[in-house]
Amino acid sequence: MKQQTADVFFLIVATSVALAGIGLFFTVAETDYHVEFDERHDALRPSETAAAYERLNPTQQQAFDRTVAGGVATYDEDIAYPDIVQYDGQYYYFSYYSTAEWTSLYTAGPAALALLGLGAIVVAVRRSMHNRIIY
Repeated sequence: MKQQTADVFFLIVATSVALAGIGLFFTVAETDYHVEFDERHDALRPSETAAAYERLNPTQQQAFDRTVAGGVATYDEDIAYPDIVQYDGQYYYFSYYSTAEWTSLYTAGPAALALLGLGAIVVAVRRSMHNRIIY
């Protein structure tokens, strides 16, 4: 009976560690925001709208200039970049997406903690099943 109590306690601790890691990952993980230039067209499709280049803030204009010249603009903060920008009578289409910054301890630490907790859950379940087998 003592072994069974220890197994349940270990499972509760392992689950708590896994949930703490998952919760920390979603609250403190660092994210990079990327803007990529996709294509240029002379006209918009009927259901689309474009933001005028002149109405973009300076950070967004800098991202436009950098990506149209052939690069990828990466930012630590969300700059809310539009999908389509009108500039000089042309329509420029962009991809705007975010990725986890895995080199940051604020991202890798919680991820490692979550994996450690999930691994401990597997160990706890296997250990509990092994202890219940009657030889």
